[in-house]
Amino acid sequence: MTKAIVIQPREWGSYIKMDAEFKVTVTPEFAMFLLENWNDHNVSLSEHRAKKLADIMSAGKWQPTKTPIQIRTDGHLLDGQTRLRAVVICGMSRPFFFAFGVPPEAFVAIDTGRTRHAKEGFEIRKIPNAKDISRIVRTIDLIHARTEGARHLSLSIEDALALYDTLHAQHLQDARREVKRIMPSRYCIETCTMAGLYYCFAAKSPLQAKTFFEVWATGSTPRAGAPYQLNQLLPTAVYGNGHTPSHKRLCVIVSAWNEFVVGKKFTPTDVANATLLQNIPVVKGPNDREAA
Repeated sequence: MTKAIVIQPREWGSYIKMDAEFKVTVTPEFAMFLLENWNDHNVSLSEHRAKKLADIMSAGKWQPTKTPIQIRTDGHLLDGQTRLRAVVICGMSRPFFFAFGVPPEAFVAIDTGRTRHAKEGFEIRKIPNAKDISRIVRTIDLIHARTEGARHLSLSIEDALALYDTLHAQHLQDARREVKRIMPSRYCIETCTMAGLYYCFAAKSPLQAKTFFEVWATGSTPRAGAPYQLNQLLPTAVYGNGHTPSHKRLCVIVSAWNEFVVGKKFTPTDVANATLLQNIPVVKGPNDREAA
């Protein structure tokens, strides 16, 4: 078996210039050095998972694998922070393989489908409110895709970030803030679903989007009471489950907006008809002659 080397913190700058792989004995002190100084581009660390690994190490059941701790070309951790944190927790040195010179874009291929999610790609990019914004982007993707089948397809990290780059970053943050202000008691995923809708509506008419959601939350404006009533009329099955909003719910809300934005009422009959739609309507604005 390959003999493990010891890397001193002062030597780190030399190693990160390499494109090579080494077996390294990681002490708790060295693990802490990496976590505190070379881990500001990583995803949120799971303390629970780290403690489970630490228990395995403490019990003497840990066996090093060929899965390396991956180091970006700039020296920052790309993968392996949980194992390093486990070393700190258990207070015992352990050997690991280190892969140096890994390109940053390799992140999207690490643990895809197992432990990586779109939000983690947003965290890597240092996007503010990464968890919420990634979910808002997911809702926008569904509205753009329009089909029910899109709900059952995972949005990859790469695709989520590519879509984010086509959107207005500040307007995404504004949509999140406005919906949280209007609907403060909502759970995160419900807020994010509504914020995705708010973003799409505000792109057509910022003023009307704000009024639409304020009315929806409070029912305080008589002339636009239908959206508020709609919220009461939606059956439980239309609300969706988990992280993905119901396709029918999106169909209904976009339909309601399309009527609202041109000054039309949205009746209980319209609600029923909207739940039968196969595709989410195209989001309309006040200058569009016909609402879908």
